Amino acid sequence: MTEAHDFVLPAAAVARAGGWPNLANENISTTITQGVNRRKETTPRGKLTVTASPNPSWNYFTLTTQSGSRETLQLKVLDVLGRIVETRNGVAASTTFHIGNKFRSGVYLVEVKQGTERQILKLIRQ
Repeated sequence: MTEAHDFVLPAAAVARAGGWPNLANENISTTITQGVNRRKETTPRGKLTVTASPNPSWNYFTLTTQSGSRETLQLKVLDVLGRIVETRNGVAASTTFHIGNKFRSGVYLVEVKQGTERQILKLIRQ
């Protein structure tokens, strides 16, 4: 049995918290799918798709990216205060990798960019 919950995080709230000030007029849409002992957060379908699971996580997150382009990805992870806690450049498109094994408990925003495409996910580390 699976339930889906949609929410929109006003980007102005993120900007006020010190992260991504250029998002003041955008909304960040995400979907959280909850199953038995498993949650997965995905971005809306489009050219660049990013999935994080499990979410929340006790250890690390598995990020899966899918794209019609071969252009490499840039990854940036911020904590709720807008501090950058991890960056990666040159990540291969359409790949799977792990992040967050050294994160402290809390809420994080991960931004994945590919050219002009950008996806933002909310991650919860328990």
